[in-house]
Formats: sequence, C-alpha cells, structure tokens
Amino acid sequence: MVKKISIFLIAITLLLTIIPIKSHALSMKDEIIDEDKYDPGTITSSDIGSITKIVNPILGVIYYLGTFISVGAIMLIGIKYMMGSLEEKAQYKETLGPYFIGAVLLFGGINILRIIYTIVEKTL
Repeated sequence: MVKKISIFLIAITLLLTIIPIKSHALSMKDEIIDEDKYDPGTITSSDIGSITKIVNPILGVIYYLGTFISVGAIMLIGIKYMMGSLEEKAQYKETLGPYFIGAVLLFGGINILRIIYTIVEKTL
C-alpha cells in the first residue's frame, strides 16, 4: 500500500514538473533570440526581496507540513513496531529505510535552499 502511494506521489510530482516546462517551451517555439543582443541584466537587492516574499512562505509550508507528516509517520511506525509480532517487526524495520531517506531529502533540500539564499544575499 505504501509503495503504491509513493509511486503515485512520485508520478504526480514528475507530471507537475514536466508539464509547465513543456508548455513554456512550446510557447517560445517561434521566438528567436539573437545572442549578440541578449542582455540578461543584473540581480539587484530589490529582486531578492521580491523573490524572498514569494519563496519563504512556500518553504515554510513545505517544511512544517513535512515535519508534521514525518513525525506522524514515525509515531505510527513505532507504535506498530511495538505492538507487532517478530515478522511484522522485521517488515517495519524495512519501511524505516525509505522513511529516513525521504526525511533527509525533505529537510536537506529545504536547508540547502536556505543556505544558497543566505550565500546569494550576502554577495549582493
């Protein structure tokens, strides 16, 4: 059951990331950019401020929702582990591996984004 839910969530995530990229690429299909005239501009501190106002609430929601879900999941696995038979305990030990990988990816990814933001903010 958990594998099916995990596969479903991964498939939804992939679809949500691929569809906007493909539609954006299709909308720019006819646009030709002359690389000699292209000027990307520079990033100013006001640009960072506007990005921060958008990204910080999103990261906060992901962080707190992920924390809530991961704590709930580890509590559920722990209770099932304490109440289970020897075979069930072995099965729950197997489910802990993917759980910890997911938790590390969630918290590590958010913290890496915060570190990158701090470095970029200090350089400007």
